[in-house]
Amino acid sequence: MKNKKLLIILIVVVLLAAIGAGIYFFVLKDDKEEDSAEVVPSYYPLENAFVTNVKDSNKLFKTTVILIADSAELTELMTEKQYVIRDEILFILRSLTEEDIASQDIQERLRELIPARLNAALGIENFYSAMFSDFVMQ
Repeated sequence: MKNKKLLIILIVVVLLAAIGAGIYFFVLKDDKEEDSAEVVPSYYPLENAFVTNVKDSNKLFKTTVILIADSAELTELMTEKQYVIRDEILFILRSLTEEDIASQDIQERLRELIPARLNAALGIENFYSAMFSDFVMQ
């Protein structure tokens, strides 16, 4: 008699665990996947090219920057804070040496550095990358 009660309790526990696992995998897990869907990027090309002196050199560096963000609602902020954005980017570019600009990974480093500095300066976390349509040193 005692073994039958123990067997029934064990079966009920196993069934409850199976039902709970089923609810998690078929209901809750799908919600998490929808929440973590890939972000659609928004592109913000900066109107004017950046031309600056190369640090410790007589050369000039020119680039055009396109910012990539996770929000399509930054147009107003970009207009209002354009002077901050341009200043931060110029500060970064003026610190580059000829060796920096000639290095193979400079664009990748700037893709990380520019958004990080802009997010900090603007008090946001929306920018996550940058692209370059010109990248010339003369």
